[in-house]
Amino acid sequence: MEIHIVQPGDTIDTIADKYKVSAARLITDNSLESSGALVTGQALVILYPSQTYTVKPGDTLEKIARMYNVPLMQIFRNNNYLFERKIIYPGEMIVISYNNDKGQINTFGYAANYIDINILRKTLPFLTYLCVLGNQITENADIISINDKKVIEISKNFGVAPIMLLPSLTVQGIENFDATFNVYINESLSDKLINNIMNILKEKGYMGVSITFEYLYSFNQILYQNFMIKLSKRLKAEGLKLFISISPVNTNINSEGIKKIYPDIEKVLDGITFMDYNKGLNKNPPPGPVTSIKSLEDFLTTTTTIISEEIINIGSTAIGVDWELPYIPNVSRSVILKYYTAIALANDRDSIIYFDEVSQTPYFTYTESNAGVIIQHIVWFIDARTISSIVNLIPKYNLSGTGVWIIMYYFSQIWSIVNPQYEIKKVLPEPRSMPL
Repeated sequence: MEIHIVQPGDTIDTIADKYKVSAARLITDNSLESSGALVTGQALVILYPSQTYTVKPGDTLEKIARMYNVPLMQIFRNNNYLFERKIIYPGEMIVISYNNDKGQINTFGYAANYIDINILRKTLPFLTYLCVLGNQITENADIISINDKKVIEISKNFGVAPIMLLPSLTVQGIENFDATFNVYINESLSDKLINNIMNILKEKGYMGVSITFEYLYSFNQILYQNFMIKLSKRLKAEGLKLFISISPVNTNINSEGIKKIYPDIEKVLDGITFMDYNKGLNKNPPPGPVTSIKSLEDFLTTTTTIISEEIINIGSTAIGVDWELPYIPNVSRSVILKYYTAIALANDRDSIIYFDEVSQTPYFTYTESNAGVIIQHIVWFIDARTISSIVNLIPKYNLSGTGVWIIMYYFSQIWSIVNPQYEIKKVLPEPRSMPL
């Protein structure tokens, strides 16, 4: 695998010729526009399969999978565009395998219950666990449930374990600190919440729960710890899993805080995912990288001396943020962007994409006119280089895997980097035929 940075004058064909890959694969591996428009500074993933097959008349994907004794889902992982057309043609090249010689990893995808089903189906082959957002804890320890039956069913059909996510934030990203804190300080309420969690997991067919905590302080750490230990006992008795998802930027936990709480908690956990997924969502922070590899690595350097690295997953957001300049706190607007929207915007504004080496994130600037007033903008997002830097932390620190917040749109570069290098673990059997 290589990453190419688009230079002035580059085209899809010239890049494909340079790396001796097909233009069609370059387009699908990066979900490029059919127009072929590229932006100077844009990062493209170049993949080199270890084994390919040329389709013959009468072939089917199931037949090809049997021929090479590989799971059908592996064929879809390596040729994910097939989800969109589901037809193969004689003479077409199918990727059978990549080297993916860096070992096995767990992958977590976070999504709301209203995710587009086609996007969900296209993403599931790359996941170990699907964490479903939307359920909310009330101050009375009730859980406001959601209609998640379909995503749970589809997830299991694809051999992906559905996990209920219980956040301390609302779906809009607003802190719900009072509700969670009130539950933890009241033993009867915490017991009630655990009962409600167990009932929902069993009723809906979830295979575990992931608890998110945005703000941990010295005064609530022991409450959090006691709750997790009690919840774990109930879950383990039913063969269910317990994870936590935490943003290092937002937890307010320093190395001393980690030493106090995590050595006891990690004994009852199946995994911890550290990722920065709240940047820019609701607090309108000043312009800057939407994630920082340096900050994540600094955090890992300390954390892995305290917590067993084999239960740690590291990940990042899949969004970008467009800020107005000059930045004025509580006045300047910021807008959340998908990766493809950011690239299209840079192309539309004839911007050049630059790269911040410290955070390992790209950015660009542009101006617009509003009622005759010139407004400057800066856009920070993530691309293949960011993803590669995150994924490279896994073998460096012997971590369990990675996570993506959020998978509400299909970001091909994430999987074009993860899939060729790693074998994705599965806790459920993968289907032998295409799930409905």
